[in-house]
Amino acid sequence: MPSPESVTHSAQSMARTISETFGQGLGVKETTHRLARLLKLTERQAKSLFYGEWERIPAYVYLRLVEAYRSNLERAARQAEHKAAVYRALSHEWDELCAQDTCACASTASDGEQNMRSVPPLPLSALPTGSQPSRTGSNAA
Repeated sequence: MPSPESVTHSAQSMARTISETFGQGLGVKETTHRLARLLKLTERQAKSLFYGEWERIPAYVYLRLVEAYRSNLERAARQAEHKAAVYRALSHEWDELCAQDTCACASTASDGEQNMRSVPPLPLSALPTGSQPSRTGSNAA
């Protein structure tokens, strides 16, 4: 049987996890207000739950907390599945576009390579040697 301290600690961590879904940058009062409204508790009870101040949590509070936590996890799982489906669809679309572009680029590249092979190399005398930087501006003579 779990100790009251471990139950309080797990309840506190569940309450904090739930409160993270309320959004970033909320103050303690707004967080405890939303937590109280969600769990149908007073704001003082929600604050005590959030800070782990209760020595013994009433069963009805713990059951409401567990129910809210589970629904929060289910909602997060649905959102993750939806995001994964969107990313898979975008990835598939991107792969198809790249495959089409790769085929077009490959044929262009192979034509370019053939054209490059037919051009004779330049003589070494045509290549620039250690040239000095060009002088431009008012100091150019």
